[in-house]
Amino acid sequence: MDTGGMKEHGLEADDLIGILSSDPNYSKEEHWIVSGDKDLDQLEGKHYWPSEDGGRFWEVSEQQARHKFWLQTLVGDSTDDIPGCPTIGDKRGAAALEGCTTDVEYWEKIVSTYEKQLKTREDAEKAAVLTANLVRIMRHGDYDWKTSTVSEWTPPISTATGD
Repeated sequence: MDTGGMKEHGLEADDLIGILSSDPNYSKEEHWIVSGDKDLDQLEGKHYWPSEDGGRFWEVSEQQARHKFWLQTLVGDSTDDIPGCPTIGDKRGAAALEGCTTDVEYWEKIVSTYEKQLKTREDAEKAAVLTANLVRIMRHGDYDWKTSTVSEWTPPISTATGD
């Protein structure tokens, strides 16, 4: 039975939603993100979680979406079996990221928090990049439809040179 849905081999549904909802060819006013998946709070826009009691509506701002991604990069996602920084849970993670507003500030705070646990900056950066790639919901431009390849997420600064 054809339900009129969409599928792409190798993509999870949340990534497909992320790619489509961030496509600049679609107006943010014209679409809603309908899901019970909390990870989709990484996506700016209007959200709806359907349920028997009428569901829940909310809107996620660009800054809230950014913060959700960075928090998951730090703490991981236990539901999806993705570990984050050792000994850092949601409360400590949120406290560690308090005051961050730019991607560079978030990245530096996350790497320094990982470094306290993993002892070297190199290990901290590797762990943070891996976690970011695992928790990040893909956006428009992250997936090549012709070759079915995914672009790997990279940090907002060149940490190898200390820039």
